[in-house]
Amino acid sequence: MTGKDPMRACLCLLLVACAADPAIVDGEGLYDLTVRWTPGGCGITEVTPANYRVRDAGGLYVVTDEDDPDASISGTVVCGEAQCDLDFVQISTGADVTVEIHHIWRLGADRTVLGNGLATLTTTTGECTQAFTVSGSAE
Repeated sequence: MTGKDPMRACLCLLLVACAADPAIVDGEGLYDLTVRWTPGGCGITEVTPANYRVRDAGGLYVVTDEDDPDASISGTVVCGEAQCDLDFVQISTGADVTVEIHHIWRLGADRTVLGNGLATLTTTTGECTQAFTVSGSAE
């Protein structure tokens, strides 16, 4: 046989193509976040820490609030080659207040988290809403 072996050339092309495929970002981890409330709304002014755990439960991600484990959380976590997009609602109930928080976050391949959301607080005397931004990282 003269020239290059066509099977070897084909195998090399397949290996290069496979090696170049980017990996899917892993959404699992402990999300160590800082919440910055925008002025107005409910009058919350302080910068607050927040810790969420995201884990893979058989192909579906489960989000829990490490600071409020009894909170009800539902939504989606969709991960691709460059990022994970998290979009979920958290409901917490206290003695005289119900808090519903809509979170929209993005986890980058570098494990940086950025996002925003809107909190609605409902009490016996009324309701208020306040927006916030989120930044931090996932371990």
